[in-house]
Amino acid sequence: MKHMMKAMVLAVTVMAGYGQEHYARFRVDFPFQVGKTLMPAGEYRIQAESAGRHWLRITSVNNGPAAVLSLPVHDTARASDDKRQVEFRCEGDLCVVARVVNLQAGYISSLPKSKSSNSRLVTALLTKRSTKTE
Repeated sequence: MKHMMKAMVLAVTVMAGYGQEHYARFRVDFPFQVGKTLMPAGEYRIQAESAGRHWLRITSVNNGPAAVLSLPVHDTARASDDKRQVEFRCEGDLCVVARVVNLQAGYISSLPKSKSSNSRLVTALLTKRSTKTE
């Protein structure tokens, strides 16, 4: 009986950890593109998909568009690092998500560096605060 209880506790702990979602919010005052989806300026929720660290879902908190982004983990950061942000690479009027730092503590997901000298980097901080719409 004692072994059965330990097994049940372990199973519940594993399932709770598996179902955990890593998410945060950010706000931008410019439109950006995720794949073929144009995301207008506004407030967004970003979370790691349960399939792994490579897939991120970006959803408007105001019933706007949602899209899934494949952004491989290219580096690690200190898990205690306070810097949590989304970085956008902008060329002209087009901005794309280039890097996500510490959405999941200790990981930096990013696209390969741009070879274009015309691109600029724009940063949005990630927060955990909830809004009235969530």
